[in-house]
Amino acid sequence: MNLKRIKEIWSHILPRRRIQVSLLLVLMILASLGEMVSIGVVVPFLGVLVNPEQIFANELAAPFIQLLDINQPNELLLPLTLLFVITAIVSGILRVTLLWAQTRLGYAIGADISFQIYQVTLYQTYAKHLSRNTSEVIAGITEKTNGVVAQVIMPLLILCSSILLMISILATLVAIDPFVALFAFICFGLIYGFIILASKQ
Repeated sequence: MNLKRIKEIWSHILPRRRIQVSLLLVLMILASLGEMVSIGVVVPFLGVLVNPEQIFANELAAPFIQLLDINQPNELLLPLTLLFVITAIVSGILRVTLLWAQTRLGYAIGADISFQIYQVTLYQTYAKHLSRNTSEVIAGITEKTNGVVAQVIMPLLILCSSILLMISILATLVAIDPFVALFAFICFGLIYGFIILASKQ
């Protein structure tokens, strides 16, 4: 699917759907930020489980410890556990909401395009209608619209959300440990590359 074809499809998308696409992009960013926060909370949470004294002595954590009026390292376990659970739930809700919104919007755009094609077909000349089988026309419209949704619209929406999610996760991992992040990125990149080459047919 080239850029020219994508622009052509975009020109047929209704203005209100374009606004919804923009709102979906905002939701994608929020879901990516939620993923960043949930990953970022994992490190201090594991740190408290393994070595609470180290977190307690951390300068960056000091303001939060003072705010919560915590005096002992083992007292950090409960608030960090709650924070971890809350961020995981919020991140999960955002991801599910994003998936629902993507699917709903993708098929709504497909329905709009189907309506436009049907409208153009309906207003053709009477002679044109006599030369065609109505059931074949309707089946053709349905098939082509489903093809656009399944092969263009949905993959593009999923690609955009996946790229934002990948960038947010990679940025978080780099902030935590650049070496491990680079190693993981190369390993997963090679694995996915192999899968793509093996299954491209």
